[in-house]
Amino acid sequence: MKQASKIIIKKYPNRRLYNTFTSAYIKLDDIISMLCGDQDFCVIDAKTNEDITRVILAQIVLEYEMKGHHLIPTEALITIIKFYGHPIGKAMYDMMILMIQMVHGNSSMGHKEFSQYINATSKNMIDTMLDMFYLGGKK
Repeated sequence: MKQASKIIIKKYPNRRLYNTFTSAYIKLDDIISMLCGDQDFCVIDAKTNEDITRVILAQIVLEYEMKGHHLIPTEALITIIKFYGHPIGKAMYDMMILMIQMVHGNSSMGHKEFSQYINATSKNMIDTMLDMFYLGGKK
């Protein structure tokens, strides 16, 4: 059953997750079910009131990876980690959002425009990566 409003999940210091809509403690598997059911939710740290939805989603990905369900190549993870705090990180983020929107058919950008964007962005990313890895004229 799809909910009209966003469900709030509270994460307590004891690592337990509490669904405020159903008034019940839940597990990560329940969050996966909510995702698969297209239910809108967010996870809030009960102590700080901070939105930690991304952290919980990353935890789910980690659990899948630990169980041998590999979806993200090691090289992609390495690249993502290297771009944290780097100026090209924003371009990479934007490109990933566009790719996901294209997969889901939610992008107003057509295939041709998307391909052109990827080609242009990829060249900039490659140039930036080369500069990043070869700092100090050691090319």
